[in-house]
Amino acid sequence: MEIGKEIVCVSHLLKRNVDRITLEHGLNVSQSRILLYLHDHNGMAYQRKLEEVVHLRRSSITSHLQKLEKDGFIERRNVDAKHKCLVLTKTGELKVKEIQQIFEESERRIELIMQDDGDKLMELLVKLKNVLIKEESDV
Repeated sequence: MEIGKEIVCVSHLLKRNVDRITLEHGLNVSQSRILLYLHDHNGMAYQRKLEEVVHLRRSSITSHLQKLEKDGFIERRNVDAKHKCLVLTKTGELKVKEIQQIFEESERRIELIMQDDGDKLMELLVKLKNVLIKEESDV
């Protein structure tokens, strides 16, 4: 059985599919997820928290944030001498509405394919993800 290989393959195909659609809106999947996270957390967050939630390395998050800032979707605001908070702009909020529609459509397509097996698959994927995250943090 090559479950890991299939999961990686499906993950890449899903990402490419959504990337293709989000790129038409000027963003990739990771940048879209960052904006959605900010939106879901009252329009603000810290970079370190994003690293944990989006599961990207600091250098990748930094480059995504630079692009989002350059495009006017987010701002960095000083909280104190050491910390900057990432804040979603009004332009970013408008972009979030577009992205939400893209992700919702993608989820609907997946649900149609999976039908009755979706809940069990989700349960197994969450379980696998949690084990992998724990193993990574133990290193």
